[in-house]
Amino acid sequence: MDQNQRKRLGTVATIIAVAGIVTLLFAGYKASSNIIVLKTWKPVDAQLVDTIVKNEKVYTSVQSARADNYLVTWNFRYNVGGTDHLASTDPGAHGNYQQMMAWARRFNPGQTVTIHYQPDNPDVISAAQWDWITFSHAAWVGAWGLGILVLGMVMRKLALR
Repeated sequence: MDQNQRKRLGTVATIIAVAGIVTLLFAGYKASSNIIVLKTWKPVDAQLVDTIVKNEKVYTSVQSARADNYLVTWNFRYNVGGTDHLASTDPGAHGNYQQMMAWARRFNPGQTVTIHYQPDNPDVISAAQWDWITFSHAAWVGAWGLGILVLGMVMRKLALR
């Protein structure tokens, strides 16, 4: 490998490593957002009214390709300060059908669940819990980020040889 090829490989490796770092930062942001909700928003017992799973298809211009992009939405009924509320929330992640069905089965209609609402706006809610599924998307993105970072570092090391 000549010097120009090494330089190009080093540049590409650096870009890949930076992409891995950005992906890791996004995963950290996702996890910290859930932690902030769980620590600072007010908890309240709520009843799950229903769960909606819908496919928000994404169409691309490449031969009319279509990507499935499922989203789960939960509708909860709850009372804050003597006022009844009905609000919806989602897990904060889109995914394939199997992933979203796991989210959909998290709660059963009629089940009482502790949700969290924004202290200054009780109509803004989150179903975040201190459990694996709440943080699974951040962990999955973090694993991808780590893999991308390691790939970039290995390529960079090869370029410096």
